[in-house]
Amino acid sequence: MIKNIFLTLATFSFLIAEADHIIFSRITTTPNDAEMVAIYNPTSTTINLSKYYLSDVSENITGSHYYNLPSGIDCFPESGSDFIAQFPNIDIAPNQTITIGLHDAASFNNYYSINPDITLQEDMLSADVDGSDSTIGSNSNLLIDNYESLILFYWDDGNSQIVQDVDYFVWGGPGVPYYGINKTGVDGYLDDTSFDIQANNALESIDEGQSYIRNSNIENDHI
Repeated sequence: MIKNIFLTLATFSFLIAEADHIIFSRITTTPNDAEMVAIYNPTSTTINLSKYYLSDVSENITGSHYYNLPSGIDCFPESGSDFIAQFPNIDIAPNQTITIGLHDAASFNNYYSINPDITLQEDMLSADVDGSDSTIGSNSNLLIDNYESLILFYWDDGNSQIVQDVDYFVWGGPGVPYYGINKTGVDGYLDDTSFDIQANNALESIDEGQSYIRNSNIENDHI
């Protein structure tokens, strides 16, 4: 039986336009075995995921920048609780959801009694930046329960010196340490929303048995 993980329903952004790219549909941060991310394809086109990446690297705390992946400079903090992971060569069909367990399949099954489509530890690929052995964290607690960010991005390896943000989610709410991203002033990127505004719009942390669930495919510009 799948545990009740639908207690917290929340939009990931204000509702303005239908998403024309893959999006986060569910994120679970606690307990450790339950940590997972679900990606949904709301488009009418099959999308190959081999040039997409998932990361929880937050620059204002770690001093690292996932968007420096093309240069390999200061892009990964080499922490056991952080990751920049590349999707394997798989497709996501129109209206399909892919579930990513952030540990191994056994841990996921232990909690949900079903297997994920893929796992961070067993299926996703290291970005191999800065000569690191791995850019996939090995800690049992990868997503900080009460404040962090998660970024889905695209990089056309070898053909671009910038990455493209695809979806972005922050949690924690006002009054807690803030993990986020702000590329304002960085060459090649448009200005981002300030950290203060992002923090004020971050959703509050959740408890065991709850998930962040996207309740619409409609979005505005990412905060």
